[in-house]
Amino acid sequence: MKKRVFVLVLLLFLVGIFSLTISFDGFFFTTKFYEDPLRAYNAGATYNAIYGDTHAEREVGVVKIDEEKALFIGELSNDCFIVAGMNIKNEKYAFDGTKSIFEYSNERDVNAYKQTKTKSGYVKWTIACDKKSTEELVGVKTIMEYTLSDGRPLLLIVFD
Repeated sequence: MKKRVFVLVLLLFLVGIFSLTISFDGFFFTTKFYEDPLRAYNAGATYNAIYGDTHAEREVGVVKIDEEKALFIGELSNDCFIVAGMNIKNEKYAFDGTKSIFEYSNERDVNAYKQTKTKSGYVKWTIACDKKSTEELVGVKTIMEYTLSDGRPLLLIVFD
């Protein structure tokens, strides 16, 4: 009887350890990594009170910040898009629980600045919907241009 209980506990432990994710206050640990960033994000996506279902319907792009961090950009079903933090390990992705939801704006404005924690510090970035709105920004390292499924432009700006 004791042997059966031990085997059962061991099996439950193994199942738990191979599907475990712990994330809080800058600490992140997971055993779930996916080859596809869209699948990695959707595995951890949740319901948002304002935006509803935050599962991404389409991947817009992935920006690798360093060897261990990336930003995933995905389209939602309600004319919004999401930028989510990803951890990278062996070219596989895991959603780290950080996300920012943006509504697409045809106006020439730059959204609020965001920061993503990396191994060597923080990387500052923002989203814009028009290239002219980025001309006066200072300290720009990279501007990545993407196209949403309906043809509208989307810019991810990374700063030094």
